Amino acid sequence: MGGTYSVKDIKKLMLLSYKRYQSGAISESQAYKENTMLANILKAIEASEQEERLERLERTILKSKE
Repeated sequence: MGGTYSVKDIKKLMLLSYKRYQSGAISESQAYKENTMLANILKAIEASEQEERLERLERTILKSKE
């Protein structure tokens, strides 16, 4: 994966990290670090999507007032 990530992509990466931890491929510490980073990215993506929705709504409201 490269470039832009979606919420779905991040959730897949979180699940992959969990599966790697369950299989013993990574330590608990590594899994924690990965999932903390991914959770922060997920929050940023969700905040960005919320902001875009709000901006579209504001534009729609402003156009209806014209």
